[in-house]
Amino acid sequence: MVDAAKTLPSVTTGGLATVAVRVPDHALLRRFLAELRTPLTATSANRAGEAPLLEPSAVAELLELLERGEPDLGLVVLEQF
Repeated sequence: MVDAAKTLPSVTTGGLATVAVRVPDHALLRRFLAELRTPLTATSANRAGEAPLLEPSAVAELLELLERGEPDLGLVVLEQF
């Protein structure tokens, strides 16, 4: 977590004073991001149109639904390639 720059739009920060920065440990993804030459943003784990899940228990519950094959979660899950 780092302090959000004052110039970041609130849609990026969710109205918070901090942002999380993640650096992937996947060589191909790191190469892609380097070539992109711009930050890539994404929300945390959440259903489409809903607020990000902030508690580990909420993420675990969503993952359990995915494992059971619950329909209509509004998520796109990408397989590792």
